Amino acid sequence: DYGGWRGDQGWPQQIGYSFLNHNWIMPARYYTRKVQHKGFYIDYFVIDSNAFDAFPAEKNDSHNICGAWHNEVGANCSENGGMESVYVCKDWFWDSYHHQKVWMEKKVRDSTARWKIVITHWPCGYDGSYYRGLYEKYGLDLLVTGHRHQQE
Repeated sequence: DYGGWRGDQGWPQQIGYSFLNHNWIMPARYYTRKVQHKGFYIDYFVIDSNAFDAFPAEKNDSHNICGAWHNEVGANCSENGGMESVYVCKDWFWDSYHHQKVWMEKKVRDSTARWKIVITHWPCGYDGSYYRGLYEKYGLDLLVTGHRHQQE
């Protein structure tokens, strides 16, 4: 989640590290991977759901990746294809997330894999109806999530 409270830290480094260490696979903020096994293959669909951590810059919150409180003055990610400032950050993340959902629905729909697995950062309670729709319409088999900061 880009460090929890800085929208200009983390994601370019995570993507770049994929090209240095082949055990770390994150070639983009969202992507697919096909993994062949004996007699079948699995399609993995990775989506960046960090929009749920993106609030207006003025909101002082410990988990606001777009907050002016934690980002340096003039912080931006425009050189990496990201937001130009904390004041457009929230909209940038949400526009990207909506685009990714359209992209992923098409990818899951078109997949002929035996297993279809979605990986996302935020738990399924966030946008759960979207993931349920992928299951009901296209046979999504597994949703792998993160972000929870406690063990259950």
